[in-house]
Amino acid sequence: MLERLRRNGLLTMAAPMTVWTLHFVAIYSLVGLACERGWTLHVVAGLNMLVWQLAVLCAITLAVLAWLALRAARASKLDAAATSPVGQDGVVKRRRFVARVTLALCLLAAVAVLFTTIPAFLVPTCA
Repeated sequence: MLERLRRNGLLTMAAPMTVWTLHFVAIYSLVGLACERGWTLHVVAGLNMLVWQLAVLCAITLAVLAWLALRAARASKLDAAATSPVGQDGVVKRRRFVARVTLALCLLAAVAVLFTTIPAFLVPTCA
């Protein structure tokens, strides 16, 4: 079953945006909890605990996106170097397309993660 998931292009292409969506939901949930429970009152090294939590969450999310991008880049290079048997040219092209779209979506998701995290450092929380 795991091999079928690896070959499924739609799941592979959806992974980066799914990671961003989970990050987006987690950020807004954390901000709501922090404002309600007073997590912003605790300051460590000049930043409140909420900002530290968001920074750690951002780093973890970017690491997952980098891992997905690395997998997609490797798949794209392997498929570009592969010589396809007769009749299998369409399979190689589809895999290359899936890898390149996944790589582009990883980049888009990373920009979206930064776009939703940076305001936590620039504007006061719970204002």
